[in-house]
Order: sequence, then C-alpha cells, then structure tokens
Amino acid sequence: MSRISNVFLLIGLGIVCSCDAEGPVPNGDISESVKTIQWEVFYQVEPDLVISNFAIAEEADWLFFTDNLRNINRVNISTGKQDVLFSEPTGPSYVHFKNGKLYMFYEKDFTSYCSISSDFGESFQHHPVGVYTNYAAGWYEGAFMNLIVNRLFEMPNGDLVLPHIMSDRNNAEYLMDNRLIAVSTDGGATWSQRESENSYISTLQNERLFAIDESWDGVSVSVHYFSDDLGQTWQATENPYVPQATDWENHLIAGGGNELQKFKEGTWQRYSWEENGEPLVSITSLSYGGVRGDDPNGRKMEDFEFDSNNSLYVIGRDRKSICRTTLN
Repeated sequence: MSRISNVFLLIGLGIVCSCDAEGPVPNGDISESVKTIQWEVFYQVEPDLVISNFAIAEEADWLFFTDNLRNINRVNISTGKQDVLFSEPTGPSYVHFKNGKLYMFYEKDFTSYCSISSDFGESFQHHPVGVYTNYAAGWYEGAFMNLIVNRLFEMPNGDLVLPHIMSDRNNAEYLMDNRLIAVSTDGGATWSQRESENSYISTLQNERLFAIDESWDGVSVSVHYFSDDLGQTWQATENPYVPQATDWENHLIAGGGNELQKFKEGTWQRYSWEENGEPLVSITSLSYGGVRGDDPNGRKMEDFEFDSNNSLYVIGRDRKSICRTTLN
C-alpha cells in the first residue's frame, strides 16, 4: 500500500495537540490570564436570510456564503453588491476559498457538482461528482452526492479531502456506517472514495496532521493524536482544547462558547468576550446534529476563516452576520 493510501486510511478528525511548529509538547500550558477581545460586525445579511456556511478571500475583499435556501452568494465588500452565484440547489451547498480559488459544492437535478473559480466567481469550471440512479433509495454513481460536513481540507501534498460523504446508499447507522472520505488529486476536477477509520478537522500545521477517533460521542474528552508522517503513525497527546483551524501565523486555534484559544510557544492563550445580554458571537465548536449518515445537519465544525492580516471571522450568534476580531 502506498504512503498516500495509508494517509487516507488513517487520517482522523482534526484534533487537539499540544504542539506548535517547532515540535510536539506533551501537554501545553494554559495561560492564567484571559485576554478580552471585541467583535465587530463585518457583514450583515438581509433579514430573511440565515448564513449556513461561509468563506472569505485572503484580502477580505470578497465574501461567499450559503444561505437557508441553499443558495450560494457572493459579496463585493468594497461596493456592498451581493450576487447569487448558484440558486435553488436540491441538496446542501457549501463554499470554500483556498489558495486563490473558490470551491462550490452543491446538488442540482439529481447530480452533485464541484465548481471551481479562479476569478472570485466571475467564471466557473463545473465538474460532475455523482448522479442519482435511484433518488428514492439514495443509490447513486460517482464519488458522493450530499456532503454532511462543512469543511474542505487540503493535505500537505495538495490533495483535497472532504470527510464523511455518503456511501452508495443512505446510512442507517450514522456513526458506524459512514467511514468514507472523498479525495481529489487534481485540484477538484475528479474525486474518488477512500476509507477512513477516523475523522478530522481541517487543521494542518506545517506537515503535522491532527486526529481523533471516528465517533463524535464525547469528543471533548476523546484521546487526541498527531502525525508527522502523513498519517502513517499517530502519537497520542492530552490537551484541554481541540484545535479547529490554523491561522496565517501557523498557530492552532480552538474555541467554544464565549472563549477562543490560540496555541503559541507551548502555551494556550485564552480570549473571551462579554457574554451578558446578546453577545455577537457564540462558538459552536464540534457538534453532531444529525440522525443518520446522510443528514446535512450532521458533523459540523465552526467556520473559522482568516484573512492575510490574520483577522479571524466567524458566523454571528444569530447566523445573520459575519463577525471579525483579532487575537493579539
């Protein structure tokens, strides 16, 4: 079995590890001080819309989001102009922006697509990924139909990974019978299925991967792992936080409720904000809201997005706004 094949058989849910760029630390310290931060509303959607998923360009000049109607929207921040890039999908839709490219995943007319734009949504290359052969039974041909997790992950070698896709039929046992991921080795043009015993969050620090076991039950107290050899071997570590992103300075970022944590120089620095009244932001952290394997309300991760100035963006508590802060 090849090295890369082993990666996808072993890679697991993005996990907390007491380590930073210079090497592993068995147990990261927790800062005794808690820094207070302020959130600002970066963008507010129209009253009848709710934000499901979002992505932001590196310079924060373009915002992309999916709404409660599953439409995929684009906002020119400098002009405030909002466009619908894709409307009326028949399944869940997601947007991601990585390395100057916009990725849209959606289902339309019994076919699922990965559409890619290199010009902020002005033009797209549309790549079919799967097609239903029996919609009522959930049978299809291709790599996947509906996605059930909201984050696209890029491996150190450039491969794209989507975790927890549907298998060839609806899954009755949502935790035991859904161990498939989708992998693209050509930038999203074609996809194939791989098996994975674990789950992961889209957290990558240099070439270090982070993992937790497949089950999302009790995720906050699960054993965490990291791998420095593309997932061929894993080392267990204990940590109080599960990182969900890496910022532009290569620091691990975690969070939950009204607190964020940043791992830097062997210590988890904590950040908090006013919780009384109606706070702008409440971090979801990891969650499972589904009842079966193909449920679009299934495994969810917080949409942590960073611009090139290292400002952090998240969905507001009311899910009608994108909020911004800086973790100094």
